[in-house]
Amino acid sequence: MAHGKDYGPERDIPDAWHVLERTNPVRPPRKRQITLRLDEDMIAFYRAFGRGYQGRINAVLRCYMQAIKSNEIAGPERRDGHGAG
Repeated sequence: MAHGKDYGPERDIPDAWHVLERTNPVRPPRKRQITLRLDEDMIAFYRAFGRGYQGRINAVLRCYMQAIKSNEIAGPERRDGHGAG
C-alpha cells in the first residue's frame, strides 16, 4: 500500500495519494496568501515530497472540504449555523 520512504505511523498512505495531483487537480481561479500554522511533523512530511508541497496540502484540504460538503464524512458544525454543507 505505501510507497517510497517509511514515514513512521504515516506509512499507511493509500495508493490513491500518489496520483492525487493528476486525479484531483486543484483548479481554483485564484489563491490567497495566508499564514497557516502546522505541526512540525506535518511540514516535514509534505516537504519530503519536494516541490509543490503547498499545492499538495491545498489538495488534501480541498478533498476534505468536498467530502464534508457531499456528506461523505461528518464535519464540524459551521459557525453560521448552516451545518457542514
